[in-house]
Amino acid sequence: MGGDVSIRLEGFSAAESAELTKLAVSELDRLEDVFSLYRPSSALSKLNRDGVCSEAPEELIAALKFCRNLYEKSGRAFDPSVQKLWESYEAGKSDLAEVLTLVDFDRVHVSGSDVILPVGMALTLNGIAQGIATDGITALMRKAGARHTLINLGEFRALGPKLDGSAWRVGLRDPSAIWRTSDVVHLRSGALATSAGSGHRFRNGHHLFDPRSGQSAQHFDSVSVVAPTATLADGLSTALYVLPLERARQMVSQYDNVAARFTCADGRIILTDRWKDLVA
Repeated sequence: MGGDVSIRLEGFSAAESAELTKLAVSELDRLEDVFSLYRPSSALSKLNRDGVCSEAPEELIAALKFCRNLYEKSGRAFDPSVQKLWESYEAGKSDLAEVLTLVDFDRVHVSGSDVILPVGMALTLNGIAQGIATDGITALMRKAGARHTLINLGEFRALGPKLDGSAWRVGLRDPSAIWRTSDVVHLRSGALATSAGSGHRFRNGHHLFDPRSGQSAQHFDSVSVVAPTATLADGLSTALYVLPLERARQMVSQYDNVAARFTCADGRIILTDRWKDLVA
């Protein structure tokens, strides 16, 4: 899905690690065939092209249900139907009125294993797909007996601490200078995801859109989330980035074992309750 991948395995022999790596690559390839916007043959690409996907993969249906929950809890701030906005920004278009008529997740129809889109609409699951893949690889590793593993597919998930019992150290990029870190997170379990406008910039904005206005969200420079799963951390970091601070903090409070770190546009760093507890 266009990102780098790394897996740190401790407690396995070289041969065992090589075999687990093959399993992980195979699983990633399988999930690319569901969620990729780059592969014309993926289930999501076919859905966007044809407007319908019958007997969709169960992973796609589950992802859309997860998106529905985030969409509703965030008051529409998290909306997978922003793909046409992305395409318009990439093309340098400034008139978004027509495009906004194609941004409305309420109009996506999911019935059983069938998905139907309104004419002209397209979806992106980039807000959670890497998290889903990270959790999928985590499940494979856990089944193989991994207890000291750090998985990084753009979102991080720790399956236990390091072999010596210490935490995995994960740097948070400084959104104003992405070649350096602004903080370090300590993970022994759970997941970490960060959303930042610096991740992909267009001539007239960045890729984290407020789907209600069509404009790039401007409340924060970055939002990091720790959560029990990478899917939740990934989706929440995207949703929170779009919301104003107090509404974002309120949304975090709806979840157990979740915390967020906000780098505000004015440079302030705001931590929600439990951030220090979860990353200590």
